[in-house]
Amino acid sequence: MRRLLMLGLALVLLAGCGDDGSDAGGGGGEERAALTGPLTYERGGGIAGRRDRLIVQPDGNAELTVRERTKSIRLEDAELDQIGRDLEAADIAAVPPNSTSKQPVPDTFGYRVAYDGTTVTTDDAAMPDKLGGLVTGLGALVERYE
Repeated sequence: MRRLLMLGLALVLLAGCGDDGSDAGGGGGEERAALTGPLTYERGGGIAGRRDRLIVQPDGNAELTVRERTKSIRLEDAELDQIGRDLEAADIAAVPPNSTSKQPVPDTFGYRVAYDGTTVTTDDAAMPDKLGGLVTGLGALVERYE
């Protein structure tokens, strides 16, 4: 009986020592999609005619301009990781640089995203599907930190 108890205890201890496939950051071993240079996001228009700008550096430092007022902010690691994933999914180098509506659309927002030598201009009415997640995520960051 004692031998069986010791064997059971050893199995319990060994079960806790295995590799569960995740890294210390909880990312499941996935490689992070990181920025390799600054990312600039601009949003303008709407009923109130606002103009916002967010410039994100690879280290998470950023400069946010809303209503002509600029401030420095620091993005959280999770926010920076999400930007990297959204940017990778958007594949902006493959999006036509001028992805705007052929006819002006009143009170809509226009967007400009610049990264790694590529600039894409779009608007709400003509937003390429690939850009939707990136533009939405960056807009949410502007709202959070304004």
